[in-house]
Amino acid sequence: MPDLSSIEEKIRYTIAEYCHRTDQGDFDGWVALFTEDGCFRMPGVEVTGREALRAFIGRDQPPEMRGLHLVTDSAI
Repeated sequence: MPDLSSIEEKIRYTIAEYCHRTDQGDFDGWVALFTEDGCFRMPGVEVTGREALRAFIGRDQPPEMRGLHLVTDSAI
């Protein structure tokens, strides 16, 4: 596991885990990254709460639609 001693590194690690879990279809792990009342927003979509998040990501990311996320130059 990387050195997560700084808040910035914890945020970068969470962003990376968000991408990896989505790409791998680990949707329970993806949902676990959110707080109980966590919210996901994108144009035309707003989903709140872990149960709704789990239902959303399962529909939004079927195996044939998954790719690989690439995140660079995060300004934190």
